[in-house]
Amino acid sequence: MGPLPDDYERIAVPPNRAWHAWELSDHYERVASAGGRRRTYLGELVYRAKYCDDRRALDELMNAVRHCVRQLHQFSPQTDALATVTAVAAVPCYPAKAVSVPHEIARAAAQALGVPDISSAVVKTRETSAAKTNPGLHPDAYGVRARLDGQHVLLVDDLYHTGATLESVASQLRAAGAAHIVGLCVTKDHQGMSH
Repeated sequence: MGPLPDDYERIAVPPNRAWHAWELSDHYERVASAGGRRRTYLGELVYRAKYCDDRRALDELMNAVRHCVRQLHQFSPQTDALATVTAVAAVPCYPAKAVSVPHEIARAAAQALGVPDISSAVVKTRETSAAKTNPGLHPDAYGVRARLDGQHVLLVDDLYHTGATLESVASQLRAAGAAHIVGLCVTKDHQGMSH
């Protein structure tokens, strides 16, 4: 396995959001050649797993996620990252895919934390515009098919652009009774950030 990031960073989100989030790595790094940027180690794994159906990349990504989640858990409660998480959920896909990278990440994170993966309770009910081009909130595009009274949910996604998807899903988790939501994104694309 290649080098893993040591610089976990809290994603800057407005204070009125229902969650806070952590990223494991930037999706791109600046370089003098290759058009000025290239994917980071984790950015390349996300890309190959998500868009190239590369099983080896997915396996390596899951190993990296488990390793990083364990490290973040060790930092708690100083970072307020994962100390109180009682369940993990993935941002859902629509239409459903044969292999959903966020669902695989949720499974790996739940295993690393020893908590249930409740991703099957979170569904996307309709198509939405891509968050990278339209960062609007779409809470009505998601649903939660279970009560989450008092749960502390780790909500995971593979790539953070604007936070619109996490915010939309988090609002539905809150409506279902979740007491606390922490976002965890494997990579963050600064080009898509609206704030």
